[in-house]
Amino acid sequence: MRPSHMIFQVFDGSRQEVMGETTLPIQVGPMTFNIEFQVIDITYTYNCLLGRPWIH
Repeated sequence: MRPSHMIFQVFDGSRQEVMGETTLPIQVGPMTFNIEFQVIDITYTYNCLLGRPWIH
């Protein structure tokens, strides 16, 4: 995991510092993409934020 200075505004409106970021290979059908993910320490129902540019 690489360090990050990014801050997210999360679902409840509060701000959350990013612990770090990592790049993972994600396979979509026959294609594999290296996608950068930001890691935060927060308890929510979802483990991955959708609506990111790589989905479209």
